[in-house]
Amino acid sequence: RTLHPVLGWVVWALLVVGGVLSYKRNKYVFLLSLTAAVMIGISFVALQTIWDQPRLIMPYLAALLLVVLYGLYHILKRYVGNVARYALVALFLLTATMSGADALKKIDLGTLRENLRGDELYGYTPDWYNYLRLCNYSASVLPDTAYIACRKPNMARIYSQGKKFHGIYNIPSNDPDELVRRLRERGVTHVIVGSLRMDPLNPGLGIINTVHLYIKAILAKYPNFITEIGSCGCNDRADDEPAYIFQINYPEEQSER
Repeated sequence: RTLHPVLGWVVWALLVVGGVLSYKRNKYVFLLSLTAAVMIGISFVALQTIWDQPRLIMPYLAALLLVVLYGLYHILKRYVGNVARYALVALFLLTATMSGADALKKIDLGTLRENLRGDELYGYTPDWYNYLRLCNYSASVLPDTAYIACRKPNMARIYSQGKKFHGIYNIPSNDPDELVRRLRERGVTHVIVGSLRMDPLNPGLGIINTVHLYIKAILAKYPNFITEIGSCGCNDRADDEPAYIFQINYPEEQSER
């Protein structure tokens, strides 16, 4: 989506040419092109509403690049003869050099230095800093039997020494009992509610509130469903973007008390 429209169409044309030519000339390239096309197609059908994310095609980028280069090579070979291989190598080196130079410009050496010194969270925006710090702390102090639900479980796991987290990605029902049942069946004992920005570079656009709405729906029927046991980033400032961890009190446990 960040490409110029004309360049985008050129890339699509090269993909088609590479796929068609490889069908007759190179079964390995054709298999790569077919696999990439099928997997990207499945991703598009399954995730239409959130398709506009580069990470969804990153696993297939190497295969797509190979198909593009294959198509470009045969086009050049046909019209400029044996010079094609040298032109293609020169184009590849030029592109790699420009991409490498652009990547180096984006590296924050100050942040990298602090990361290498041991501060893994240095450089994160306050929303992520508070969220990941609380995930790490909670995973280290809670018992091994604790199972924490949150919005970004994979990131939480990376910064919590491999501790498993349960992901809440949507609100599957408006029925509080159904939501409670889902958490109970998965053995969830705690939940982290963060202030993760919808747009990392623009805090004014709001936060990802999936977990907030999930818990809110349950609290409408069970007001004592959660108890706050910790937080991070709470200094009574509008830009603190705090994170909270709550212990879950299932309805049957409350009745037993």
